[in-house]
Amino acid sequence: GSVALFDNGAQRGWYGDLAPAELAEQDFSRGVEYVIDEDNMTVQIVWQFDADKQIYTSITGDIDYLPNDHYVLAFAGTSPVPDNPRVMEVDRAGNVLFNAVSNRGQIEYRVEKIDLYAGLQGF
Repeated sequence: GSVALFDNGAQRGWYGDLAPAELAEQDFSRGVEYVIDEDNMTVQIVWQFDADKQIYTSITGDIDYLPNDHYVLAFAGTSPVPDNPRVMEVDRAGNVLFNAVSNRGQIEYRVEKIDLYAGLQGF
């Protein structure tokens, strides 16, 4: 099976395995999809989106896989970057299809994409 996770990026290098210069480059958040092979006891990254390592949120975030093979990501916490929280929809190729900032400087929890017309006749 597979699982998609939001990786805040907080605590990278926690175990002292990175030099200070490398640590500065690790402040970015991302969405990651892993394939888990329980028979062979392996895990492999099959997809990731890191917005060119330009967005970092040390707390809270969310990722949802959509039926159309897209992902919705919420870079939901505050960060040194003033344009958070941010919601993005991306495809598997990493193309940004939707990008919005909401409640600048506030902390949000998650995001859900909904069909506003689901169940309505004539839409």
